Amino acid sequence: MDKFEEIFQMQDALNRRIGVNLPPPTDEDKAKWILNYTRAMQQETAELIDSVPW
Repeated sequence: MDKFEEIFQMQDALNRRIGVNLPPPTDEDKAKWILNYTRAMQQETAELIDSVPW
């Protein structure tokens, strides 16, 4: 097993443990999940930009 497979298996186990069921069952749920994921990525990117000494 390569590292990516191991990481994905660990992420899947964590998701199941905390109650995140992927992929979302309906198109509406998928759209909400993508929107929330995108917002989280934007926030993380903003925090990264703020923390790097440009």
